[in-house]
Amino acid sequence: MTASLFDLFSRTANTFPDRIALITESSQMSFQDILDLVGVLDMQLQTRGVREGDVVVLSTARAEMVIAFALLLSKRSLSVIFAPVERAMAAGIDFDRVISTKAHPDLPEDKQIIISPEWFTLMGAVPELGAPSSRGNGTFVFSTSGTTGQPRFVNFPEASRLHDVLAMRTIPEDDLQRIRFMTTAGANTGLAMNNNLSVILAGGSVVALDKDSSKALQFANLWRVSHLMTMPAVIQQALQMPNATQYLSTLEEIEIGGAQAPDPLLAELSTVTRASIVTSFGATETGALFRRPVAEGTARQPGEIGYLFRDDVDIIFLDETLKVQPDAEEGIIGIRLPVEAPRAYLGEDQLQGGTGFNDGVFVSGDWGKRDGDAYFVTGRMKRILNLNGSKFSLDEIHFWLGTHLPEGAELAVAATKDPHGMEQLEIFVANANNVSRADLDRALSKRWKYLSIGQYHEIEKMPLTDSGKIDFRALTQMA
Repeated sequence: MTASLFDLFSRTANTFPDRIALITESSQMSFQDILDLVGVLDMQLQTRGVREGDVVVLSTARAEMVIAFALLLSKRSLSVIFAPVERAMAAGIDFDRVISTKAHPDLPEDKQIIISPEWFTLMGAVPELGAPSSRGNGTFVFSTSGTTGQPRFVNFPEASRLHDVLAMRTIPEDDLQRIRFMTTAGANTGLAMNNNLSVILAGGSVVALDKDSSKALQFANLWRVSHLMTMPAVIQQALQMPNATQYLSTLEEIEIGGAQAPDPLLAELSTVTRASIVTSFGATETGALFRRPVAEGTARQPGEIGYLFRDDVDIIFLDETLKVQPDAEEGIIGIRLPVEAPRAYLGEDQLQGGTGFNDGVFVSGDWGKRDGDAYFVTGRMKRILNLNGSKFSLDEIHFWLGTHLPEGAELAVAATKDPHGMEQLEIFVANANNVSRADLDRALSKRWKYLSIGQYHEIEKMPLTDSGKIDFRALTQMA
């Protein structure tokens, strides 16, 4: 890497010091303001004992903090975990400090640094940032529901993160300078980080929300956003608004990722916006890989995810033993990653149940095929539910709910489609014995904050195959 992330941002800030770089619910920050914020944070953390090479958890999704810490990790060679501290603790990850806006009751005081409003009174008063103590030796760590449906942490050396940021650009750098970009993904996610940094490094501006993320489209209209990256569920909600056309009026492009958006949803969206619509497909571990422009009146073939728009990765197909099939046009999808951009799971085996990182190849857990330039997902290696980009293990849901059922009751869980084509959790219970849907929803909420039952069925007897396994085809017919 010829320059660090901090170097690249500093050059942009020196070129456009007064240009607006970041808009949040409560502030507008210029490129110089962000540099000043990094300076304040640098001084406060060093005063409190944070040193080069330390591992810190940034337990806040405030966009200005996320972007500032991305630059600070580059300047001071920190490893920053962009996730709630509870998630890092549950995963057993070792860290030096937690940086948050409020204290955590289960952590000792000397392991916490609480961001105080008084810090920001020093904005502009801290001496200018000097040269970084190290060049490009920081580390990004992001949480993902990943290929297993269970939380995992992906470790990206700074060079890898910057490589992905630049490799995924679909708009020329000069054009990026004029756009105003917003994603409805949390600022501390890998998806948002890739897109926000790409725009900001080029000199464009970003709108990022935290507490008002549910009002994303209203803010998109208020701040005249030109490019929106969002999820199918957000579009579904937007189309239910009586003034959806107004909220989408400033947009030039809408990119929909996180989960496959059903064709009826895309068709309805095209009737209320003049923006070009594109779907994208990828993973936290790799970033976006495939894009598919949505042309009016053109139906997508089943499972179609689009064309590979990056020239830094290769798509290969593997058999069930994860052996590469050189001339195959279908199989388990593998993404051969660039040698100069390594990444790995933090503190655990790299390959679990046949998915994950395997000798320079990321095994996505999807079965797929290629037809000309088009790629398709035809199935999954594991029983996974994908709700708006977050993946959940159906086997883990089955086990968890099973512990909340009375003796003699039988349970089956499945990922099915709702009337709009969106994935939902479907539950079947035999011999329910007065267990209600509400009881099981409460049980789910104790383990997964945003997971709820889409369809619930009480049946007399669980259908089984000849081998004694649950007959999901029969369940689907019963439903």
